[in-house]
Amino acid sequence: MHRISPSKMVAWLTVALIGPVLSVIGKSGWGGALLAVGLCSVIALCRFQFDNEKLPRWLCVLEFVWLAVFLAGAAPQSGYCWSDASANMIIPIVLIALAAVSSQKGSVPSARVGATLLWLVFPVLGIVAVAGATDVDLSLVRRELTTPDGMLLGLLLIPCMGLLMPQNKPKKAFWAIPVIGAVAVIMAILLDSVMGFSVAQEAGDTFYEFSKGVNLFGVAERFEALVACVLTAEWFVLFSLILSTSHHLWERISTKGIAWSVWLCSAMSVLLMCNLHIPGQLLGVGCLIFWGFLPLLTQGLGVAKKVIKKQK
Repeated sequence: MHRISPSKMVAWLTVALIGPVLSVIGKSGWGGALLAVGLCSVIALCRFQFDNEKLPRWLCVLEFVWLAVFLAGAAPQSGYCWSDASANMIIPIVLIALAAVSSQKGSVPSARVGATLLWLVFPVLGIVAVAGATDVDLSLVRRELTTPDGMLLGLLLIPCMGLLMPQNKPKKAFWAIPVIGAVAVIMAILLDSVMGFSVAQEAGDTFYEFSKGVNLFGVAERFEALVACVLTAEWFVLFSLILSTSHHLWERISTKGIAWSVWLCSAMSVLLMCNLHIPGQLLGVGCLIFWGFLPLLTQGLGVAKKVIKKQK
């Protein structure tokens, strides 16, 4: 089996998460982002200490179902950077379908695409952020600590699901969380200081709204179309990462139907997305339970049982 190198895994996680994190960061602010990064880093650090190759089947089933629920809750956000797209499901459904095609043979092809897009994503987002930093007013930054947005918590815990993929030195993927978290905190301060915290908090896609007022050092304007394309590409990479995880979870559940597991997860997500509105706070609590506390409790009990057997 082909395995993903540590550098490619970190690059894939970074591309998959940085755009979506910047899109929702306005709801949390720098304080909420800081709390989310700290909490998710501690949970991930604990999870990365255990052997994730031997998760019980019932837990894999629960995590497979929760991946579909999280994808259904996160997917509508991908349309907020396009006019009127938030009122329908066309863009999220198309992105999920494309991501399913990319992920149906596992994580290695998707990782290759995601890591390659790193060289497109970072220059564009970096230029827009630097150009927008010329009009900063720190008095507009919110002073109080705020509760982290549930979507942000879920996004920062996704590297824990990367442990289920075939990769060399999987523990190195942990560093994606503090790196992305540091960028998120800095960008939260920048977005507040340029847009004002009330505008940033109410924006459907914070970074896209920020890009509308950016000009390239007084020379070029109207970057939002380019930013919308880059953010959409990043949402596609995130969906590919989620569906690739569902593929490898199904390998642990059953030896049958592996080729169709990605499409099953996609279909469940689309059905939920079209019929239910899943609040962000519910997504956050669910991710903490299914990707954090429940696996840690299960793995901790397993280690405790082994210790007790050895003592006997």
